[in-house]
Amino acid sequence: MIFISDFIKAVRISLYDEDSISHGLSAKKAFGFYYKSTVVPIIVSAAILLLFGSSIAQYSSSGIGGFPGSQLGVTSAPFSAAYELAFDILTMLVLIPAMILFEAFFYHVVGYGLMRRFKGGFSNTASAVVYSFMPLVALSWSFEIPVVGTLAKLIGIFWGFVILVAALAKLHGTSVESVVMSMVIMSFVAGFIIVLLAVPVLLSLSSGLAHIPISGLPSTESAYPSSLSSTEAAAYSWIPIPYSALPGGSALGLT
Repeated sequence: MIFISDFIKAVRISLYDEDSISHGLSAKKAFGFYYKSTVVPIIVSAAILLLFGSSIAQYSSSGIGGFPGSQLGVTSAPFSAAYELAFDILTMLVLIPAMILFEAFFYHVVGYGLMRRFKGGFSNTASAVVYSFMPLVALSWSFEIPVVGTLAKLIGIFWGFVILVAALAKLHGTSVESVVMSMVIMSFVAGFIIVLLAVPVLLSLSSGLAHIPISGLPSTESAYPSSLSSTEAAAYSWIPIPYSALPGGSALGLT
């Protein structure tokens, strides 16, 4: 019964119950509430899979939007509802909690540390972020249903953002404008961090690609033919090695 009551509370929060989103929890209890609220939808999803799994698989493998793949010129691979359920469970129990912790940390650093607009502690920020995922939790039982599940995810993400703004404003005693500004700043900070992490990777990849032999040609000068025609020289000219290293390069006027 405790899991049912937690799921009912999740539904109330999803329906924008101001009393629920105005009371914060400790960070530990907030994460505990999140996990307990997911039990009922996971059980319902498994029941839907057990009862209608074959129909779901047949519908999903028939093509985009339920039209036969032959009508669209494509044929989708066989779809397993069990794999989809396993992925959704992994998302609900691992990926989303990691996202909650990440978002709560950054929102609190920006709103409390940088802007000085958040008046409560980290537990209030964590509670608000947990509440923002309740629409997804409340609708997650339908994720296995084709089309309906996709629509439910979009609604959950959009409405969760609305609840996040309201919950942060109420729990930290600040204005909606301050919360939105904190989100904008966090987005810039997160984007800057991603760029810092991505640039070295991209540079490393580009450097590695520059030394890959093109079209199966070896990169050692001993393996090049002893004489090159003008056509071959033009084909080799864009390979990133010194022209002088090519045999016969002087005779072709490449050096």
